Amino acid sequence: IATKVGDNEYLVENNLNGFLVDIAAPEQISEKITQLYNNQALCKQFGNESFRRISNFSIESFRLKYLDLFSELKS
Repeated sequence: IATKVGDNEYLVENNLNGFLVDIAAPEQISEKITQLYNNQALCKQFGNESFRRISNFSIESFRLKYLDLFSELKS
Protein backbone atom coordinates (compact mmCIF):
# COMPACT_ATOMS: atom_id res chain seq x y z
CA ILE A 1 0.00 0.00 0.00
CA ALA A 2 1.52 3.29 -1.09
CA THR A 3 0.33 6.83 -1.53
CA LYS A 4 0.21 8.49 -4.93
CA VAL A 5 3.27 10.68 -4.42
CA GLY A 6 6.75 10.83 -5.84
CA ASP A 7 7.99 7.73 -7.58
CA ASN A 8 5.59 5.36 -5.84
CA GLU A 9 3.56 5.09 -9.03
CA TYR A 10 6.63 3.74 -10.84
CA LEU A 11 7.08 1.02 -8.25
CA VAL A 12 3.47 0.12 -7.47
CA GLU A 13 0.96 -0.52 -10.21
CA ASN A 14 -2.46 -0.33 -8.61
CA ASN A 15 -4.12 -3.73 -8.27
CA LEU A 16 -1.19 -5.49 -9.95
CA ASN A 17 1.54 -5.51 -7.33
CA GLY A 18 -0.05 -3.41 -4.62
CA PHE A 19 -2.49 -0.64 -3.95
CA LEU A 20 -2.10 3.09 -4.52
CA VAL A 21 -4.18 5.35 -2.31
CA ASP A 22 -4.72 9.07 -2.19
CA ILE A 23 -2.65 11.24 0.13
CA ALA A 24 -4.24 11.89 3.53
CA ALA A 25 -6.92 9.23 2.97
CA PRO A 26 -6.83 7.04 6.08
CA GLU A 27 -10.12 5.39 5.14
CA GLN A 28 -8.57 4.13 1.89
CA ILE A 29 -5.53 2.79 3.73
CA SER A 30 -7.75 1.07 6.27
CA GLU A 31 -9.86 -0.48 3.50
CA LYS A 32 -6.79 -1.82 1.69
CA ILE A 33 -5.24 -3.21 4.88
CA THR A 34 -8.48 -5.05 5.59
CA GLN A 35 -8.65 -6.32 2.01
CA LEU A 36 -5.13 -7.72 2.21
CA TYR A 37 -5.68 -9.17 5.66
CA ASN A 38 -8.71 -11.08 4.38
CA ASN A 39 -7.10 -12.28 1.14
CA GLN A 40 -3.83 -14.17 1.53
CA ALA A 41 -3.85 -15.14 -2.17
CA LEU A 42 -3.85 -11.47 -3.14
CA CYS A 43 -0.95 -10.81 -0.76
CA LYS A 44 1.02 -13.61 -2.40
CA GLN A 45 0.12 -12.35 -5.89
CA PHE A 46 1.27 -8.83 -5.03
CA GLY A 47 4.49 -10.18 -3.52
CA ASN A 48 5.28 -12.35 -6.53
CA GLU A 49 4.57 -9.55 -8.99
CA SER A 50 6.65 -7.08 -6.97
CA PHE A 51 9.58 -9.50 -6.93
CA ARG A 52 9.29 -9.94 -10.70
CA ARG A 53 9.14 -6.18 -11.29
CA ILE A 54 12.05 -5.35 -9.01
CA SER A 55 14.33 -7.49 -11.15
CA ASN A 56 14.02 -4.70 -13.74
CA PHE A 57 15.90 -2.47 -11.29
CA SER A 58 18.88 -4.75 -10.64
CA ILE A 59 22.43 -3.61 -11.27
CA GLU A 60 22.80 -6.29 -13.93
CA SER A 61 19.66 -5.07 -15.68
CA PHE A 62 20.95 -1.49 -15.77
CA ARG A 63 24.38 -2.64 -16.93
CA LEU A 64 22.85 -4.51 -19.88
CA LYS A 65 20.63 -1.55 -20.78
CA TYR A 66 23.63 0.78 -20.80
CA LEU A 67 25.64 -1.62 -22.93
CA ASP A 68 22.79 -1.73 -25.43
CA LEU A 69 22.54 2.05 -25.43
CA PHE A 70 26.29 2.49 -25.97
CA SER A 71 26.24 -0.06 -28.78
CA GLU A 72 23.43 1.87 -30.48
CA LEU A 73 25.22 5.18 -30.09
CA LYS A 74 28.44 3.70 -31.46
CA SER A 75 26.71 2.44 -34.61
